[in-house]
Amino acid sequence: MSPTSGGIPPYRVVYSELCRNGIKDLLARAQARARLDEIAQTLRDIHTRLEWIPLDFGEPLRDFVHLGIKVHIGVARAVGD
Repeated sequence: MSPTSGGIPPYRVVYSELCRNGIKDLLARAQARARLDEIAQTLRDIHTRLEWIPLDFGEPLRDFVHLGIKVHIGVARAVGD
């Protein structure tokens, strides 16, 4: 995922409040298990993929053609796993 347009990602990723809260909880649990660095890196990697190649991340789950929205589900392995 190397930047091709002067370092500016072609997509903007926006997270819902529910997602942001889930990430905070996940990071708190990771910190309690001494895995904060690797889980945080995995989340950064997912974010980067969503900025650069969102339609190549995960498997298509649902297509809301009338809204122009495609839902994908993706899994990323933590660095230390």
